[in-house]
Amino acid sequence: MTNHTLGARSEYHQTLDSGLTVRAGGDVLFESLAQNVQNQNTSQQSGGPPLAGGPPSYGSPSFSDGPTNNNAHLGLDQARRDFTTGAWLDAILPITAKLDVTPGLRADLFVSGGRVALSLDPRISARYALSPKLTVTHGLALVHQAPSFVVPIPGFKPSLAGGLQSAVQYSAGLSYLLPAAFESSCSLFQNAFFNMTDLISVIQLENAANQNVTDIRTRGHAYGAELMIRRSLAGNVGGFVSYTLSRSVRSTGNLQGPATTDRTHVLNVALSGNLGRNWRLGGRWLFYSGIPASVIDIRAAQTPPRTPPFWRLDFKLQKRWYIKSPDAWWGVVFEVLNTTLNKEVLSGDCIGSACTFQSIGPVTIPSIGGEGAF
Repeated sequence: MTNHTLGARSEYHQTLDSGLTVRAGGDVLFESLAQNVQNQNTSQQSGGPPLAGGPPSYGSPSFSDGPTNNNAHLGLDQARRDFTTGAWLDAILPITAKLDVTPGLRADLFVSGGRVALSLDPRISARYALSPKLTVTHGLALVHQAPSFVVPIPGFKPSLAGGLQSAVQYSAGLSYLLPAAFESSCSLFQNAFFNMTDLISVIQLENAANQNVTDIRTRGHAYGAELMIRRSLAGNVGGFVSYTLSRSVRSTGNLQGPATTDRTHVLNVALSGNLGRNWRLGGRWLFYSGIPASVIDIRAAQTPPRTPPFWRLDFKLQKRWYIKSPDAWWGVVFEVLNTTLNKEVLSGDCIGSACTFQSIGPVTIPSIGGEGAF
């Protein structure tokens, strides 16, 4: 499988004398995809159950887009050129000295092979200063997205045969300025998803019902709260602590339960410090609770057992050389993910109270990269 991409993006900001700020932008992306999906065994092609602890059969008709070949079942063409372009516009309206309202609109054109889709995404947000340090915000948006697979695999991308994914998103939050340049925030969010290409998140329900979902388009609902304390990384010492409590559910047909990827608790702690001479060292500790394990009873799938939690420690060292401070520079980055070499449990199978778990790793990714701004 191969995937060649070429894209560009541009943005424009202008603040008028009246205090009105206008922002606009556009982007374009060209993709050339080639798939070579091998035929699966007979039981998988006929819609049999997936391998234990693994992903469902790619030969199943879940991505049905044609009657004759395996790639058609995936909503894939042997070779395809995709084109996506979009433009957006919003304006920050100073209604009063304490209230700003920001309406906006984004339009996107999706072309995939011989199929075309158009989306219009309105959104609006409001920010009200209750006091010099305390601010409340609200946001509401309708958003669309092209069909996608669970992970970005080169050359592997569903077509537009089933239409675009969509979601209605709402959030509300409070932020409070703390001493020593710290800022705290608390936010609530709720998202409703429609026509999702989210096969991985419904594997749990599919297995429990002992049936093969013949259409991976699903509906979903995610809601929760996030707490955060942060200090800008622009200073000598910066970082953040964030905690998210959330719930994500999926439904397809008459089946409903937690998404296979649902995690109740996620905690991030990050710290970054200036070492001098434009060197900076940072680290992050990540913790999250387990995902739902696979069960054989559809009733147990409503509240399934969970896999063990996971944590890891990441480090990052960067050096910058300034061409024109502070906006033009180039640099190098040395980074290691999962420095602690921890194994992660990716799935579990439970029969009654007995569970077996499948883990991976340790997966540790050292990298050296370049970056710059001009």
